[in-house]
Amino acid sequence: MTAIPTTPDPAGRFAAPVAFVAAFAAIVFAANFFTARGVHWSLDLPHAQWSGVLEIEIKLKLLEQFAREGPVDAIVVSSSLGDYGISAQTLTGELSRRYGRPFRVFNFSTGGADIPTYPMLYRLARLAAKPKEVWVAAPVSAGGGGNEFDRHMLVGPFSRWDRLPGLLRASRAAYEIPLVRFAPVIRDILLNAHFPERHLPDTYPINAFGDTVSWLHVADQYALAPANVAQRRAQVLGFENGDAAAHEKYLAFFFGPRAIEAIERLREEAARDEARVVVVALDYATSMAGRDPAYARGEARYFERLAREYGGTVVNAMPDFSPDAYMIQDLIHLNTIGAREFSAAIAARMAGASAPAQQRFAAPPISASEKGWSVNAMLIPKSAKDPAASLALQLIQNFAVAQLRPHPDMALQVRMPDGRDFFAPARVVNGATVVADCSGIPFTAEDQVVRAQLVVGQAGRRLPLGITLYAFRWSSQADPPPFDTEPFEVR
Repeated sequence: MTAIPTTPDPAGRFAAPVAFVAAFAAIVFAANFFTARGVHWSLDLPHAQWSGVLEIEIKLKLLEQFAREGPVDAIVVSSSLGDYGISAQTLTGELSRRYGRPFRVFNFSTGGADIPTYPMLYRLARLAAKPKEVWVAAPVSAGGGGNEFDRHMLVGPFSRWDRLPGLLRASRAAYEIPLVRFAPVIRDILLNAHFPERHLPDTYPINAFGDTVSWLHVADQYALAPANVAQRRAQVLGFENGDAAAHEKYLAFFFGPRAIEAIERLREEAARDEARVVVVALDYATSMAGRDPAYARGEARYFERLAREYGGTVVNAMPDFSPDAYMIQDLIHLNTIGAREFSAAIAARMAGASAPAQQRFAAPPISASEKGWSVNAMLIPKSAKDPAASLALQLIQNFAVAQLRPHPDMALQVRMPDGRDFFAPARVVNGATVVADCSGIPFTAEDQVVRAQLVVGQAGRRLPLGITLYAFRWSSQADPPPFDTEPFEVR
């Protein structure tokens, strides 16, 4: 019998490819869904595979959250000097109070940044927010660059976006896909059963305003301050020595072609966004403590030229601020205590108000390499009005620091301004919180800073834990209430 010919169904020839594409899409969707939901907490480890700069990626996420909560009035771009030495949280509070309306500031500074890389910092910040003002917090700098951050920004993956800037947002979106984001960690687990190539986060936390929080005073580095200050002074006085022609020649060294090109890029990008540029004068922490009229005039020449190149204005609060030793973390950085005081002075200048009285604390002496004290020992301010029944500490817990464990002989060693040490019984409340019973410590009725560290063991055999402080709270209760879910700098 002759077979009856049939007409092939045109749709049939596409059925297999469509089914394949649909199955592949379903597998990818499911893998992304379960990667994001099922293993998020165990695999969300810092690798910074998008940028190679972990702090940038952390701050970008924080800025996105900050922008969701309200308008961004200003962002700070700076090096680590501004990252540690300017408190956007204090600026937000002080300027909101002075202006009589919310004024929100975010600190997008990062270590290693300088004039050549400030335009890229601003471009990255624009992925998350459109600020009304850009505050360039800069010390006297020739903008030489050449460090690791400079290489990441200018010759690393980011450099291609100078030629194709439209890819910046698309690239970040691609790296935020869970399978891509977690790929290095999944690879490490499958090949090594651990994470040998992870980038360790810094031991310093970053709060919701982008400020890097530090309650440290590194006495070993601070002891080197005199030589560092002398070298810095010689550099700044170059703007003051000689005649007008010598001044211009010296300025030309600091404002070379590379610096001018970067300044023009940031100025043009800010102008397109209708954002105002403000130069916030900054200096090394130890140099801020020893300024004199000649030094101040030398700095002023630099800052005036820098603001002119940016087409902006200068806000210089350094004449209103003189840091004590306990406000300084190391040779060049303020700690959070100093950053708050300095930022209060900046806010007054921004608002055109008189300088606030600087709060001074009685503080204990700190010796370099003192036996029995960790380099991560904390400096904790206590105002005269603060209660003192207990002290709650929120500590940093990540891959870069020791893990907090309950111990029957845990105590908080507290050094008073008069040099006496007391040991307050302490207990671990949860994975990152410790409460110390301070009721037996004879605090005086004055503003003071105490030096503190967690120790374990009995008298004569106590060992410091060396875990970094994030936030603290003095309380009148022996069992104080818990910190908020995200206690970004509790006082």
